Amino acid sequence: MHLSLLACIILVGVYVIATSQSQGTGTCQTNTYEQIDISCTFTNVIQYLNGLQQQINAQQRQIRALQNEQNSRGQSYVRWGRTTCNSPATVLYTGFAANGRMNQTGSGLDLQCLHSQPEYLDRYTPSIWVAQIFGVEYAWWCTATANAGPFSSVNAGNKCMNSEFMPCVACTVHPRSQQIMIPARINCPTGWFREYWGYLVTQRNVTWYKGTHTCLDEAPEIVVREGRINLSGGVVYPVETVCLGLECPPYVEGAYITCVVCSK
Repeated sequence: MHLSLLACIILVGVYVIATSQSQGTGTCQTNTYEQIDISCTFTNVIQYLNGLQQQINAQQRQIRALQNEQNSRGQSYVRWGRTTCNSPATVLYTGFAANGRMNQTGSGLDLQCLHSQPEYLDRYTPSIWVAQIFGVEYAWWCTATANAGPFSSVNAGNKCMNSEFMPCVACTVHPRSQQIMIPARINCPTGWFREYWGYLVTQRNVTWYKGTHTCLDEAPEIVVREGRINLSGGVVYPVETVCLGLECPPYVEGAYITCVVCSK
């Protein structure tokens, strides 16, 4: 504790205790000349300071408890198309993007990030009374100047990414308490942190069923496997703007819709 602050506290303590004694409320006795017993006064000052120190210690414990609670809070999200998380986020698990088949009207609608090391409880039993889930492929035309539609192919070896399968990673970041995906933006609001940005993807508008919109990283990776297999299982396409019900400007006809994942 700073010496000047300590001196002030001692003087205040002496004044408070001395005043209480002169009013007959203290524990020390005064002599016949109404003079204060100095040794008794300083004993009470020490007790007073000890009480202050106990209060300070209790408040410091409360502060540490609040800090620990704040640091223990976190948010989890899936980074689609990647196998790593941006710092300070850490990897919970890596996996494969999966969904229902593009030419079936049933099965699941939402995109799933299946763990790369699955665990099973029951033995495999063939049946027609099931739902099915497939790996998800990228679907966009490759040209001489673009291997991945609006996306960067730098994390895929600058090769054509059409019909390649999509990986995913589950990330957690501390301390965070909120998380949101904002379509049509690549930057987060003031006070928010950008986890990653990319483009919206979903099912093609001519397929048999609708899909959920997902924010795919702007530089996606591919699942490395032998050969390229177009299974037409789960498929995602970038989403482009149509100026029907959307104001153009600020929107642009035919432009791909961006997205950003933010946390706070």
